[in-house]
Amino acid sequence: MKRIDRDTVVIVGSGMMGSGIGAMSALAGNKTTLVDINEDKASIGLARTIECIRVRKENGLNTLEECENAVGLVSASTDLSCALRSTYLVIEAVVEDLEVKQRLFAQIDKMVPPEVPIC
Repeated sequence: MKRIDRDTVVIVGSGMMGSGIGAMSALAGNKTTLVDINEDKASIGLARTIECIRVRKENGLNTLEECENAVGLVSASTDLSCALRSTYLVIEAVVEDLEVKQRLFAQIDKMVPPEVPIC
């Protein structure tokens, strides 16, 4: 079996929390994928992430180079299974509903190796 390189932080949920976490992950130099339940939510989350990065640049918190690099590292998807194939860290940022979170954690736990943290 071919070894798959794990080089991506996956954030499940691209709302206010997920998009902000995504921005910080990308600004830290991580290839970052935001995953959401449909294209509209994923696109809005990606736009919000890029806006967060822009605001940091405008406020002098990051350089233009850091921000351009971060924008190049972030993407969005609706395909959780595909995104998880390359992840080395999963961050959950979905709606505050215990049943939803429990189902999601159970699903992700079946899809990633035990050494991949699910936060």
